[in-house]
Amino acid sequence: MILLLHRRESSQNPTTTIVSIALGSKDAQEPQVLVGGSDFYAFPCLDPKSERIAWIQWSHPNMPWDKSELWVGYISENG
Repeated sequence: MILLLHRRESSQNPTTTIVSIALGSKDAQEPQVLVGGSDFYAFPCLDPKSERIAWIQWSHPNMPWDKSELWVGYISENG
C-alpha cells in the first residue's frame, strides 16, 4: 500500500513523504520511505503492473498552481 505521510517533528519543520506499507506480513514493520525532500506531495499512483509510481510535488514558497512537478519513478524488484 502506498500512502502520503505527514509527520511533525517540530512545530516549524513538518516532514512529508510518500511511504510503502507491507500489508501481507505477519510482523509489524515500519513504513519504507519511497520519496522525500519536498514540502508537499499529492496523488501518488502505481501503474497497473506496479512497476512505476507517479506523483506531483511542490515546495515553499510556491503553491501547486505556481510551480509543481510531475515525477515518475521505477520500482525495483525488491521494492
